[in-house]
Amino acid sequence: MTGKRLSGDTYLNECRKADSEIDESQLDLGFKAGMLNYCKPEVVFANGKKGEFFNADLCDPGLFKTLNARHAEGVNIFCEPSNGYTFGSSGGTYNQICPKHKEEGFLKDYRRGRKKYLAASINENHSRINKLNSEMNVASFQKSSLESELRIVEAAQAIRPQNENANNANQVDPREEKKRDLRSKISQSDTELRAMNANRNRLQEAIYSMEKELLTLD
Repeated sequence: MTGKRLSGDTYLNECRKADSEIDESQLDLGFKAGMLNYCKPEVVFANGKKGEFFNADLCDPGLFKTLNARHAEGVNIFCEPSNGYTFGSSGGTYNQICPKHKEEGFLKDYRRGRKKYLAASINENHSRINKLNSEMNVASFQKSSLESELRIVEAAQAIRPQNENANNANQVDPREEKKRDLRSKISQSDTELRAMNANRNRLQEAIYSMEKELLTLD
């Protein structure tokens, strides 16, 4: 239904690399069912109306003229200037599908809508980063508290009397279990902090990319 052959399916290729169990006969039946639906005139028209390209190679060559005409009808509707703003403000990315005589009018409103979308997305990502910073501050404080508690337990264990060691030679020191628990929690905190930091970096990179695109829309 995306106009691609199975060889171009990234997800499927990853499954095959991982030696996943795949029922090839069912996979083939599913692909053929999707392909038949993809090549229906009304579906081709709808894809054109959404600003999506049409892969005629998947369809019966005898239907090409009809399908291509229906796709062009959909594209003409998509490329109306009034649709440009809606498409841009909803996060759509223009793929140069419009014919030249309609592209200029479409792009004028598309850029206006795209600017609105990017500005809102940048603000949203800044809010997410601020929230992450707060969460990381809390997580860092909790980790520091755990590390302080671990140092106290280790210090208490190091200075316990010699006779205590002798009397409890065959007993498990409960402080050992406490240290294992604290170290496990500290390790978990480290993992959470790394994940939050990676997420923050991704958001910052997205903001940088969107700010660069904004400059091209002026």
